[in-house]
Amino acid sequence: MDQQTNELNAINILTKKVTASLNLDQVLAAAYDQVISIIKPDLMVIYLLENDTLISKGEKPQNSQWVNEAPEKKKVGVCLCGLVAADKTPIYDVDIHTDPRCTLNECKKAGIKSFAALPLSTDNQTIGVMGIGSFNARDFSKKSAFLEILATQISIGIRNAMLNEKIHQEKIQLENSIKKQSKTLSALIESEKKYRLILDNIEDGYYEVDTIGNFTFFNQSMSRILGYSSSEMMGMNNRKYMDHENARKVFKTFNYVFTSEMPAKGFGWVFIHKDGSERYIDTSISLIKNSKGYITGFRGIARDMTERKKVEEIIRQEQLFSETLINSLPGIFYLFDESGKFLRWNKNFETVSKYSAAEIGCISPLDLFTGDDRGYISRQIQTVFEIGQADAEAYFVSKSRKRTPYYFTGLLIHIENKPYLIGMGIDITERKASEEALKKSQEQYRGVVENANDAIIILQDGMIVFHNKRTETLMGYSGKELSEIPFINFVVPDDQKMVSERYFKKLNGEKFGNGAFAFGVMNKKGDELWVEINTVLVSWHEKPAVQCFIRDVTLQKKMETQFRQAHKLEAIGTLAGGIAHDFNNILSILLGNTELAMLNVPEWNPARKNLEKSRKACFMAMEVVRQILSFSRQTEQEQKPVDLNEIIRESLKLLRSSIPTTIDIRFNIPETSYVILADPAQIHQVIINLCTNAAYAMRENGGVIEVGLTEKQLDNQSAPHLGLSSGPYAQFSVRDTGDGIDPKILDRIFDPYFTTKQIGEGSGLGLAVVHGIVKNHGGTITVRSESGKGTLFRILFPKIETTLLDKKETARELPRGTEKVLFVDDEISLAEIGKQMLEHLGYQVEARTSPVAALELFKAAPHAFDLVITDMTMPQMTGKMLAQALIGIRPDIRIILNTGHSDQIDENTAKDMGIGAYIMKPMDMMLMARTVRSLLDKS
Repeated sequence: MDQQTNELNAINILTKKVTASLNLDQVLAAAYDQVISIIKPDLMVIYLLENDTLISKGEKPQNSQWVNEAPEKKKVGVCLCGLVAADKTPIYDVDIHTDPRCTLNECKKAGIKSFAALPLSTDNQTIGVMGIGSFNARDFSKKSAFLEILATQISIGIRNAMLNEKIHQEKIQLENSIKKQSKTLSALIESEKKYRLILDNIEDGYYEVDTIGNFTFFNQSMSRILGYSSSEMMGMNNRKYMDHENARKVFKTFNYVFTSEMPAKGFGWVFIHKDGSERYIDTSISLIKNSKGYITGFRGIARDMTERKKVEEIIRQEQLFSETLINSLPGIFYLFDESGKFLRWNKNFETVSKYSAAEIGCISPLDLFTGDDRGYISRQIQTVFEIGQADAEAYFVSKSRKRTPYYFTGLLIHIENKPYLIGMGIDITERKASEEALKKSQEQYRGVVENANDAIIILQDGMIVFHNKRTETLMGYSGKELSEIPFINFVVPDDQKMVSERYFKKLNGEKFGNGAFAFGVMNKKGDELWVEINTVLVSWHEKPAVQCFIRDVTLQKKMETQFRQAHKLEAIGTLAGGIAHDFNNILSILLGNTELAMLNVPEWNPARKNLEKSRKACFMAMEVVRQILSFSRQTEQEQKPVDLNEIIRESLKLLRSSIPTTIDIRFNIPETSYVILADPAQIHQVIINLCTNAAYAMRENGGVIEVGLTEKQLDNQSAPHLGLSSGPYAQFSVRDTGDGIDPKILDRIFDPYFTTKQIGEGSGLGLAVVHGIVKNHGGTITVRSESGKGTLFRILFPKIETTLLDKKETARELPRGTEKVLFVDDEISLAEIGKQMLEHLGYQVEARTSPVAALELFKAAPHAFDLVITDMTMPQMTGKMLAQALIGIRPDIRIILNTGHSDQIDENTAKDMGIGAYIMKPMDMMLMARTVRSLLDKS
């Protein structure tokens, strides 16, 4: 604000000087003085325009090196001053050495760094150029408003002086003409016209009035200022356009000029414009005397200062607002320079410090501090002047030596390229007392919190700002680590979104569910823990925060998970039995029709081979169904010596047709046998599962599946690490070239129901089943995976020393007979197939699809049948019920119970009931022939 006041004073001084004087040299001198006093340039120069040439009108300082180098004339359009004269637009250049527009070298040689050139113009006509320069880099555009106002005032003064010079020259010429009597009256009139023309082109108003204030002469500018036409103004008294107060003021001034015969300069007053608005005018007044020396009136120059007055009022209002704002601040306000001299402060500063305004002007900031605070504040002040800002807490010491805790701020600002520190101080006495009370409360609170069984934390801005020791024990991190890691990073990825949403809801005061909720966290060891959390909205250091009470529920969660999985497995077991029954019926139809077809196709026919493959597929499917029943705990697992080499090869042949051709299957399997004690169907399932997972990992980009089989000998040192006994093992491996498994989930892949596949692509039971099968066979499974380098599974099965019998089938005769058989099955297709098979074997067959109808038939002639073959699951009557009814009628009747699945009866129960044979579907022709013949041949 002080700077703005100085600038405004400079404008006023310059205006008065150029208004009061019509001398060009005086106008130029006033211009140099005011610009240099405020802007303080290293160089200032003024050029006046004559035709297309700029003529130098002096420079300051005159001892500058530039003076010796600068030409007296410059062309319009050349270099910065010439460009301004041509374009009538100011140029502000921080570095002329990099500006291609600066084409003359006198400024550069003189060491000028920054330069500003402004046009001097009136009525949109350029009369010259003002230039200012600095040896250091300086942005003159920050003073553009002030400089352009000065340029306007200088232009008006120069214009008036130049016109006055012309008037003076004309007057001399006129006087010479009259003296020499060489001019005629017409020449005199012409001269008066020129005189009038010159006056009419003056920017300011020119007037002449008689001794009572009536206009006798005036120029067009005067008419424009008052708003009246020339005809209206001629003879008009000046009282017409002013109120009583201003009329009295004007009369007093004119009377002073009249009585003292001294001119009045810079006299200002308010007049009423023709449109009724108030305007401000600044004028000079001098006497008019006739040739005899008598006073005939007054003359002067008037300038309309209305706009300038508006600017002054705005500045005054801004100063008032600034002072009011500073004095209304709740703390102390200060502004001091680099030497520590106070330049501005508010009333509160005087009240708190007990120093008067005069005393504050004589002390430094460090006088307000003692002891260690004095050095600390000194360093903080230096920090502000070095890096731009700083703050501090210290005890403010008043004149009465009272010490009060204050929080101080400091900000670096520049005024006229000089550095200053501006800031505020706030009394923090109450805050200090609150902090002390809070500290005591926190100590008591911490005693309770530190002994809590639950982890207790406070979250603020997503970070842990407080925690108890239990938190470190639970998470495995040090206190420093906990404070540096965002809390959300401890949460497992799957729960991060949910936890984040609830955190922000709590901060916003929203409610969710019952308040407590559970989610997964990862401790420093990488173990995943389940925690249950309760939250409370609190304030921590006067900012909102969330206090969390965290309880480890990992064990509880595992028990709940195991309980749910047990229920799921039980449900799957029930479902598996129903699937096995239906699937075995379908297989019975496929196998029966295939074998019946083979009876009519000779071995040389190509179709015979296709039928044989279908028959083998049915047997493989039978093993799958048996495995399903084993999984559902419906059948006992049967482990026997098997060749792992042969099972792998058969499985890979089956897989090849179901895996995309973009995936290559390579295997390294020796020809020698690797005999293990195993259930072939389960081993087949392990191979299929691992290879299918490998193919899934490469489904998009293709790749390679490598299957290997080698022998591995475990000694007494290596075996215990794998949980195995020492000895020979068959090592089966499956490697893929997919993207690999995320290390974060690698230890969870064998968990039941854990899967990374989309819904509908997998159940999450595959690897869990594989793991269970391997463990049940006395083996172990390991996995190694790297991101982008694929995955490798290795399985170890204990080898056994035994020789397998040759499995090649030899032609065997089907046992036949001629006895009469009753065949019962509610499936029409199965009843027909059973009838055809038995008839092919030579038997006489009656087939029925209703157990009730079959019982009626048997009742009618109990001894007509030698054997009854019945399904177990049938409508109206089960096979078990039918068998009991048949035995009740004829105890010695031979019965074969054929079932796809039953949870009501097994082989032992069937024998106890008197049923001769219990066979699982599907029953191929050889099994049927042998079972029937064996049962009929019994005595």
